[in-house]
Amino acid sequence: MSRVSRAIGSVAVEVISFDPELISIRLEDGTYIGPKIGKFDDGKLHLLPGEVPLEYTPEILSLIESKGWNVRQTYDVDALKDLEQGILSFGGTGGWNPNQPLQLVFSGDRLFLVDGHRRHLVNWILGQKGIVFRPMYGTVVSLGQAQGGRPVSIRDLEYRLMTQDELHQPHSALERARKIQRMMEADLKIGISAEEFKEAFIKNTGWTAKKYEATLALMSYPPDILQAVSEKKLPETKALNLLVDPKLTMDDAVDVLRQSIQGSETVGKSRVTGQFIDEVAKKKKEEKKPLALPPAQSETGLSEGFSLPLPGNLKLESGQTGSGQTESSQAQAENGSRPALTVVPKPIVPKATAKEKAAVLDRLVKEATARSMGVTTHLKIDSQLWEECLEIHYRGVK
Repeated sequence: MSRVSRAIGSVAVEVISFDPELISIRLEDGTYIGPKIGKFDDGKLHLLPGEVPLEYTPEILSLIESKGWNVRQTYDVDALKDLEQGILSFGGTGGWNPNQPLQLVFSGDRLFLVDGHRRHLVNWILGQKGIVFRPMYGTVVSLGQAQGGRPVSIRDLEYRLMTQDELHQPHSALERARKIQRMMEADLKIGISAEEFKEAFIKNTGWTAKKYEATLALMSYPPDILQAVSEKKLPETKALNLLVDPKLTMDDAVDVLRQSIQGSETVGKSRVTGQFIDEVAKKKKEEKKPLALPPAQSETGLSEGFSLPLPGNLKLESGQTGSGQTESSQAQAENGSRPALTVVPKPIVPKATAKEKAAVLDRLVKEATARSMGVTTHLKIDSQLWEECLEIHYRGVK
C-alpha cells in the first residue's frame, strides 16, 4: 500500500492506494472470507504464504449476502452492470475515481471492507474478463487505534454506517433494519436491554426515536414480505408507511401487501407499484369502517316528536303512547335511557289448508251476488264471509 493525499469534499483526508487482492469480507459472527495479510521486508502488505485472493463464486456470494457483516442483502444485477460501465468509462486513473475511495479497516492480519463491496465485486468481475485495474483507493482505520480520544471499535464503525450511505447507492431501510436487529441481538446476549440499546443507538447516530422504531418495525413483517421487499418486488417506502398508518393493524398491512403482490402477478407484473398498494390499502380501510349510526331517534325509528301508531303487539311501559312522552319517559331521557318497549306475545295461527280455501271459494260462488255495471262487474259479499276470506288469505296456504 502507498499513501497519497486527496481531498474529499471540503475535508482533506489521507487516501491509501492498495492491491484489491488484499481484501477480505467480514461476516457477522466475526470470521472472515478472504486472505490473511502481513507486512514484508519491502515495507508493503502482501498475502501471507499459502493465502489466495477472495474469489466471488456463487457459493461465496450467497454466504456473503446472508451472513455478511456489512454488505447488500442482494446484489442487483442491473445496478452492477451500470457500475461496471461507469468504471470502464471513467478512465484517466486506471478506471477508478480516487475521489470515491472504499472504506477499509485494518485488524491484525485482515484488511476488510466497511463500504464499497459492490465496487470491489465489480473489480473482480472485470478481472475475470481480463480487464485489470490496480491499484484501488480507500481510507483506512485500524481497530483499537485512538480517534477522538478513544480507540475505534466495531460498534463505532456500525454507528458510523447508520449515518452515511455508499456513494453510488444508498443503503435501503431494510438493510439498515437488519443491521440494527443484528446489533441489538448482540447486545442482548451480553445483558444490555433493548431499551438501553435504543438509547445508545439514538445518541451515537443522531437518529430520532421515530426513525429508529419505523426502520426496525420492518423486521416485524413475515419472511415472504421481507423477501419481496429485498427483491424489490415491493417498494419498501410503502411497506414502511403501512406500518405507521394508524388505521391499519400489522395483520392489515401484511394482507394489503400480499393482495397487492397477487393482483400484480395476475396481470403479469413482477413488481408492485406504490399506486396499486394505495388502492388496496384504501379498500382495506373502507372494509374496516364501522357502520354509521343514525341521529338520535325514537324507539319507532323516527325523529323525536313524530307520531306513529304502534303495532298491535307492542306496548310502551310507564303509560307511554306512540305520540308523546309522559313525565316518566322524560326522566328516562334526561338519564340517557329510552322508554322500554314490551312485546306482547301473539298466538301462533296455523296456515290455511287447501280444503279450507276451497270451502271459502265455494261459499263465494253460492252466496255472493253479481251485477253488471257496463265494463265492470260489482260483487256483493256478506261482511262475515268477507272477513273469513281475508283470514284465509293472510294465513296463506300450506
